[in-house]
Amino acid sequence: MSSLNENHVITLAEAAQMTKTYRLIFGTTFLGGSISKQAILNLLAQDGAKDLRIYMARKADLAPNFVLCAVDTNGNDILTMVLDRTNVCPPQCGNANVLNSSVL
Repeated sequence: MSSLNENHVITLAEAAQMTKTYRLIFGTTFLGGSISKQAILNLLAQDGAKDLRIYMARKADLAPNFVLCAVDTNGNDILTMVLDRTNVCPPQCGNANVLNSSVL
């Protein structure tokens, strides 16, 4: 099974509008998270890995987070390595920009 969309690139304007809409609906308590490049590379280096899947999740304390896994060519999750431990934004958002705040 091929990816439904191999070109995931959008414009910054589209991304800014999408994240603004999210903030308007859900507020700014949880905006996203980051994961190290090496962790992503390790995940995708697994045998048969073709894509990356990101699940919305809640930790034991109900704080929102993400769970990531590799996906094989048939669209199935590869569950031998699963990532979490994201650097949650806020507080780890970096400088204010159009993706994480109302900066113009």
